Amino acid sequence: MNNNYPQSFIAFRGWLPPKPHLFVRISPTHYYWKVKSVPVTDSKEITGKTKTDLLRIFSRLMERSQFKGRHKETGMIKLMNEFQKKIDQKLFDSRKDQLADIYGLTEVFLKLYDRMDEFNHINHGSKVKKILKQEANELLEQFLLINLLETDHGEKFQAFTQIRTRLVRLFGELDYSISKMNYFQTFGTYHNTHYAFLTQ
Repeated sequence: MNNNYPQSFIAFRGWLPPKPHLFVRISPTHYYWKVKSVPVTDSKEITGKTKTDLLRIFSRLMERSQFKGRHKETGMIKLMNEFQKKIDQKLFDSRKDQLADIYGLTEVFLKLYDRMDEFNHINHGSKVKKILKQEANELLEQFLLINLLETDHGEKFQAFTQIRTRLVRLFGELDYSISKMNYFQTFGTYHNTHYAFLTQ
């Protein structure tokens, strides 16, 4: 050491990886003691770093889960808006849809007009037929125009119900008039200008 004796020095021993050995000088001699070296660490600092790193990882995981949740929510909101638009469009289109002839009113109208032809075989039946046919034509016109209205199916259904009621009443009046006129044509006499017999 060329008369140069440092207070301490480190020597490496062994082969890959070499192990360090610390030697400390004993004063006033030139002898050295071999000291086992232990790495010094600050446990509080390492604990703090570990906590900080764990909190960072946890916060990132929370952000990711919240981002996924927000992404799902926005996706569901978009989906719900699309469904709402489709439902609104269907409701708007349904106002133009034609409602089916639920009560079979077409068939009733055909029977009504066929039954009116019986007035042709009755004396002075054409005048009564003209009055009843005018009322039947008005009902038929209303029936045909219902499906052209831009309203809800409920209102169309209600209109069909009202037409059915009026049609049944008209059919009853028609049957009554035909039977009454046949009765008086067969069994009685009546004046040509007066129809008071219908109330008898």
